[in-house]
Amino acid sequence: MNLELQDFAQAQQAVLSGRADAIMTSPATLQYLSEQTDGQFEVLDGPVPQSGQHPAGWQFNKDNPDMEKAAYQAIQVLIEDGTWQKILEKYGLADIAIVPPTINLEPAGF
Repeated sequence: MNLELQDFAQAQQAVLSGRADAIMTSPATLQYLSEQTDGQFEVLDGPVPQSGQHPAGWQFNKDNPDMEKAAYQAIQVLIEDGTWQKILEKYGLADIAIVPPTINLEPAGF
């Protein structure tokens, strides 16, 4: 059975209260959640069978292309000096990172 909830906070509460068995969302979100709840959540590694691939990213207002370009260039600098890899490793995201970053101009299609 699937629960349809209004937001991520409700999903967290559903798991903590026993109304739900699990949450499926981005690995970065789950890693942060696990750390912030003193281990009340366990993050399972690896892909979910038949779930497809939905990498996470940033969204920018399409009326402000300069912000998108600035963020992309900043990430490139962090990649080149090794900082990006250190950040990914610190938060357990190195295995799922998209390097080099890409800019997707197509709708996500969710």
